[in-house]
This record gives sequence, C-alpha cells and structure tokens, in this order.
Amino acid sequence: MAASAAMLAGASGTVVSGVLIDSLDWRYIFVFAAAVAVLAALCALRLPRSTCADREVRVDWPGAVLFAPAIALVLRPC
Repeated sequence: MAASAAMLAGASGTVVSGVLIDSLDWRYIFVFAAAVAVLAALCALRLPRSTCADREVRVDWPGAVLFAPAIALVLRPC
C-alpha cells in the first residue's frame, strides 16, 4: 500500500509541478506543497484515537546505538 502511494506521488508530482510552472510560477510549487501538508494534518486529526491498551514499550538501546555504524559499514565502499 505504501509503495503504491509513493509511486502515485512520484508520478503525479511531475505532472502537477509542470502544470503549476506552465500556468503560474515555480514558486507556487511550495504553496501547493504547503496546502497539501495542511490538508494531510487536518485529515490526520480526524482519525479516531487508538483503543489499544497502553503497554510499556522497552527500547533496544544496544540496537539503537549500533544501528548507524552497522549501516555505515554495510554501505562503505571497499
């Protein structure tokens, strides 16, 4: 579901930005993005609250600390 939303956003982004540049100005791309962000925030506020019981979540501190160095070592060129 998230992959299809990302593909749709990528494909429609070039079309919408092209229309905005042709009809208005390139600065209106940022105005349009701000309007979409406000609309998304308003939609997120209307979502129902979670009904799951609150449970204590433990943080994996060694995993959190070692994650970035592990990714850096994997991506490091030989």
